[in-house]
Amino acid sequence: STKNNAAPAIQGRKLLGAEIEKSDEPIALLVSLLPTESSGINISVSVRPTIINTQLPEELELMVLDETGTTFMQAQANSSKDVQRIKLNFLCDLGDSFFVKVALGEASHTEAFLI
Repeated sequence: STKNNAAPAIQGRKLLGAEIEKSDEPIALLVSLLPTESSGINISVSVRPTIINTQLPEELELMVLDETGTTFMQAQANSSKDVQRIKLNFLCDLGDSFFVKVALGEASHTEAFLI
């Protein structure tokens, strides 16, 4: 038999309720880190409703910001599609830091990460 030496993904989840005041239901912020064969880390950041078969609030935004606070990736739910998840993927190196911001209208929540 062959051994699978791949490192397991590290996953975290946070419920955003009061932070995103306009949302009727809590929204889950999920972050997954998967080491690559090089020194890089694959990062997956997503938001989804906590209730199955519901959509994200219209105009909900998911943003990834660099250490200076500059947005380098973003996605937004809109009314023309039934959006049940927004997901962003990117690669970073050990020692890098970034911020994940979830916004709905004037309400927002930002989490800081150091890899």
